[in-house]
Amino acid sequence: MQTSFTHKFWLSYTLFLCLLCQTSFAAPVVIGVYHYPPFMFENQHKGYFYELMKVIESRTNIEFQWQSYPYARLDYLFNQGKVHLEIGSSPKWNTHKITPGLFTDFFYAIQDVAVYREKQFDHTATIEKLKGQTIGVVRGYYYPVFEQAFADNLIKKIERSNENELLQLLINERINQVFINQQVFEYLRQQNPEYNQLTIGDVVGQFDVAIRVHPDHADLIPILNQAIKQLKVDGTIERLFKRNQQP
Repeated sequence: MQTSFTHKFWLSYTLFLCLLCQTSFAAPVVIGVYHYPPFMFENQHKGYFYELMKVIESRTNIEFQWQSYPYARLDYLFNQGKVHLEIGSSPKWNTHKITPGLFTDFFYAIQDVAVYREKQFDHTATIEKLKGQTIGVVRGYYYPVFEQAFADNLIKKIERSNENELLQLLINERINQVFINQQVFEYLRQQNPEYNQLTIGDVVGQFDVAIRVHPDHADLIPILNQAIKQLKVDGTIERLFKRNQQP
């Protein structure tokens, strides 16, 4: 009699846990979006990363809800657990944070560069050469090689909410260089002829990127990893990014 009761109890408990797991995906998973064209467009459902996540959504039982914020605000809400996923993040950018997050497998590689005015003479982007210069970065972005120099004020850092604001400061000779993703700069230059007077300089960072997952949603990682693996194997990721890189 006791054995039968114990068996029924554990069977019921197991079913309860299964239902709990299923309902954990019933509510939409919140993805934080910020203005990062052509990867993401603020308040618009388009961009490389958006397309990638739409394919992942179609191949899993996860429903994504996109919410747009300035990056620093997004990062704050991720720490609070109100944003569950950040697309295209690197572990190297988050080790110093209160909630570094967990990461899926990598799915893409990006390159950050220094951009300067065409006629600027000394534009080398090393710590030694940048001493005394003023560098523009998006608020909340992290550049591992340069962070200590920023903290020690050997290099002055000016922060703004997006890349366009920084590039305008550069054109107006308010700052010496801007640290920016190369594809983002090339896209913005296509949209704004004024940026043709700016030139790509040294590489300031190369990073493999993944999906950053809040620890409360760690159960999503195996599902996301499986989808990423499938999209790599069948060539979807390669085609997506190559297609979007066409002029």
